[in-house]
Amino acid sequence: MAKKLNPNKSKIHRSYTMEEVAILYSVNKRTVQNWIQDGLSVIKEKKPFLILGTELRIFLRLKNKSRRTKCKLHELYCFRCRKASRVQATSIRLFRETHGTGRVFGECIQCGTKIHKFYSLRNEEILKEALHKEIVDSTKTHSLDDSSSLKLPHYTEEMK
Repeated sequence: MAKKLNPNKSKIHRSYTMEEVAILYSVNKRTVQNWIQDGLSVIKEKKPFLILGTELRIFLRLKNKSRRTKCKLHELYCFRCRKASRVQATSIRLFRETHGTGRVFGECIQCGTKIHKFYSLRNEEILKEALHKEIVDSTKTHSLDDSSSLKLPHYTEEMK
């Protein structure tokens, strides 16, 4: 999997060679060449080719931004599937938290992994309609009476 690179590592007032960029971001020189083919602009007037720090920073910001996935209201992001996924209807749990937020918990419909996302309480009714589920008041997920539904790995029957 591609890692998210920090664009702020490159200095905007500096020019880099391909080797320096590869060392700076701990990637292979071939990866930098692929970035150039993908649209990273370079100064090719004489060798070694130079990459401006501002251009590198902009390119990496756009590359990181293009990887983001916006989930629809009825979807949660599954880290195992690496995409927005629907939730199994029997596993949905919604909890109100403090400071105007809430959390939705559930299981991925494709792989069964536990997934969650935060939501604003302003959107609670819309979310409830989208997921067809009741909202449960709670400040902590482990303080529920039905804690067995969360299927936490450290939770045992002796703890009830």
